[in-house]
Amino acid sequence: MAHRRAPSETPSEQGDETPFKLPESPNRARNPYLGRGGLVGPSFHITGLQLPSSIEALRVYVITSLWLLIVVQFFGGLMLLLPLKLLGPWGNRAYIRLSMLWDGFSQGALLCVPFSWCGMRVHTSTWPHCLSSKAGGSSLYMSNHSSRVDWLVGLYLGYITGPRVHVRFIAEITMGLMPIAGWSRYLLGDILLRRTFHRDAINVKRKLAEYASVPGDRMLFFAPEGAIADVGNAKDAQYIDACEAFCAELGRPKMQFLLTPRYKGLSVLKAHAPQNICTATMAFITSSAPFGRDIKFADDGSVVGGSLCTLPLRDPARVVPDIHTVFGGGLHIFVATEQVALPAENLSADAAAGAADGAAPPPNHKLRDALLDDYARKDAELRCFREKRRFSTVTRKSDWVEFPCPHLTMNVTIMAYAALGLKWITFAYGVDLWGALRHCGTVWATFVVMHALSHVIGVALSGHSRESLVGESAIKAIMEMTKGGLNHGKAKKAD
Repeated sequence: MAHRRAPSETPSEQGDETPFKLPESPNRARNPYLGRGGLVGPSFHITGLQLPSSIEALRVYVITSLWLLIVVQFFGGLMLLLPLKLLGPWGNRAYIRLSMLWDGFSQGALLCVPFSWCGMRVHTSTWPHCLSSKAGGSSLYMSNHSSRVDWLVGLYLGYITGPRVHVRFIAEITMGLMPIAGWSRYLLGDILLRRTFHRDAINVKRKLAEYASVPGDRMLFFAPEGAIADVGNAKDAQYIDACEAFCAELGRPKMQFLLTPRYKGLSVLKAHAPQNICTATMAFITSSAPFGRDIKFADDGSVVGGSLCTLPLRDPARVVPDIHTVFGGGLHIFVATEQVALPAENLSADAAAGAADGAAPPPNHKLRDALLDDYARKDAELRCFREKRRFSTVTRKSDWVEFPCPHLTMNVTIMAYAALGLKWITFAYGVDLWGALRHCGTVWATFVVMHALSHVIGVALSGHSRESLVGESAIKAIMEMTKGGLNHGKAKKAD
């Protein structure tokens, strides 16, 4: 773990009136942490303390393990409901309904630690669209994949102001392997892809039909890129090369900040919410002062202070935030959303086969081109954010709206969660309240040690902190060692 990086810009002595000016060398040598992610902040926002790096690292492991205790209880509730699935279609529908209720109750506790305690903040320049997307019921939400914690933003959007929606994710199958948190997401019904959208189309359609069997507003949140390129990773550098070659083959400019999206078969998801498809651009800044006091807005809407994580893919100072960044305190996310439409799609092989017998029209690439146009726009927005510290549509401070944080509701929920957990332990183990507290303390301490060891080993083996979920750094490092590197897919072709 490393000391907090210095801010890329500090507020002027006169206040917010001075517009932000880009430093000559943004982020250079400001994050000595080997993993270019993980802990990048000195302050746990309850205390605002600045501590030596070793104590700082221990504190983040402690907070992460505390959050993991909450996830364990969430997982335990889903496991208690799991036998319902043995009762056929009726039991499966009952399981989905009850798991949705348990999920709805648990969200306040799961989000309390990152947002209420650790000062994670989300700012948007498109607040009315955020509200309208929720009011529209079920939705499809596509985000750029510049961090390992964009999924937390999706959960938060589903939880806060407006009608509550249930958030489900589309992710790679390895997410389901992650201990406890990944298992929970699998039991909750996330869509886990073994290969790509078009090759997993049958499984995706089956999952969408399962959603339809139990009505409810659901947000399907995912990143079409499907991968993250870590700084200094040779395999990831090759994948960046492949993405750039793909753009060049299509006569498109190379993207600086984003990998090219995976598009084949994406139209299969349209059935979930054909009229409510949203696309989000996210930029990440870590604060460097206790309680995020260095993050301010100039009159022209520029973000002043903190350290910008979202830099070009080939910038060696780029940082990929993960849950250690969150639990280190003071991560700020800046979001702009738009509504889009996904055109009809004919996959080349299928269309060619159909055209041979006159059963299908010739292939088209409208969906591919629409998605690449959207990603080119996102790339331009991130370039604008780097240069001006604001999105192109922002012209004044009031354009930014901070997502509300319901501190009281979250903390009441987490206390109720703790009381429920202690009651269950006293019943299951036949102990009194103090015995239950000792049991929780022992499990917590065990998690701290296990998580610290797995993370340190994972970072030592791979050089990267990859904690989108607890334990991912070690698991993916082992996969790299045994498989010769993480496979992001074959080099793309323009079909």
